[in-house]
Amino acid sequence: LINSKSNEINQNSNKSFITKAVEKTGPSVVTIETQRYIKRKKPFTNSQIFLDPYFERFFGLDLPKDPQPRIEQSQGSGFIIADGLVLTNAHVINKSNKVIVGLSNGKKLKAKLIGQDFFTDLAVLKIEGKGPWPKAKLGDSSKIKVGDWAIAVGNPFGLENTVTLGIISNLKRNVTQLGIYDKKLELIQTDAAINPGN
Repeated sequence: LINSKSNEINQNSNKSFITKAVEKTGPSVVTIETQRYIKRKKPFTNSQIFLDPYFERFFGLDLPKDPQPRIEQSQGSGFIIADGLVLTNAHVINKSNKVIVGLSNGKKLKAKLIGQDFFTDLAVLKIEGKGPWPKAKLGDSSKIKVGDWAIAVGNPFGLENTVTLGIISNLKRNVTQLGIYDKKLELIQTDAAINPGN
């Protein structure tokens, strides 16, 4: 027993801080799949001549009378912050009619939008189902310093976590530097590579 415990301690001490952080937060990272129904516009709606059946027959046109809506699908990531509550990006959820959350254990559950803010690009979802839920603990941004490590974890395709690493580059990046003049907000800037789904 003593030998097996000492081996376990040695294995843990050999892990990098990145590995430890991913192991701690990884289970709370979820895949988000969305569907949005987009109505197709009727062609030539600004011209009455194309509404004439004789005109269609004469030119051999086969115009759809009632265009079917198409389904636009997209994916992203989020993480569970409380019982059944998921924090994600607002652009991932934007005007979606259906939202599915994929958990780290492979389960897929429906979710509904609780609230969103497009300026900060944040949205909160409520998973329809019962836990227990693996939760990520939110940090305290007042304790961050320039030069601290920044780890980005995602689960874009529901397979396994993706991880990138960078540092905190700036703590008070004013949005006026980004061309936004009607809002007052300071951003935390990082150079961690943010790939689709992170």
